[in-house]
Amino acid sequence: MRGSDDDSGGKNENDGSRRELIRERRIREQETPAEIAAIRAALREGERSGISTRTPGEIMDAVVARKRKNGKL
Repeated sequence: MRGSDDDSGGKNENDGSRRELIRERRIREQETPAEIAAIRAALREGERSGISTRTPGEIMDAVVARKRKNGKL
């Protein structure tokens, strides 16, 4: 078979790579609607809460603290 130097019955490592790429894309496609919904919910919450009296530094510190608490940082 042209271009195949292995004994995998005509399959090569590209087949596995293609399957992995397809699997990853399906996962991303499923995650995207959930991510959009989470962003929209956060935007609505921000609009409801009004203008912040905190400084940008205070907001960043709060985000870092929340991420540490949730184990995401």
